Amino acid sequence: MNHLADKRVVIIGGSSGIGLGAARAAIAAGATVTIAGSNAQKADAVAAELGPTATGAQVDVRDARSIQTLFDGLGGLDHLFFTAAPGKTGAFLELPLDDARRYLDGHFWGSYIAAKSAAPG
Repeated sequence: MNHLADKRVVIIGGSSGIGLGAARAAIAAGATVTIAGSNAQKADAVAAELGPTATGAQVDVRDARSIQTLFDGLGGLDHLFFTAAPGKTGAFLELPLDDARRYLDGHFWGSYIAAKSAAPG
């Protein structure tokens, strides 16, 4: 049984890396996928490469209103996958504290707000 057939999957951070791999796998399994990222042009380009069951969307995971706007415009979803890595990353010992805080704030709070915004009801 294919559990993703005819399902709507939203992947925040889906234009590269693990998120892009997940998007490809979900589409291969029959899902319709929304690729959401900070760069609208990149999300749209990746969605176009993935085919007609993919769409692109812009979202800033550091902005609760941007996240809520994304989900308000989708009209529902079945699965949410969050792989966004906002801001600078790098070697642990070399990453400035402010950059690490921005990354963790966006990743932790962004995923938290996305889950709350995506939840029904």
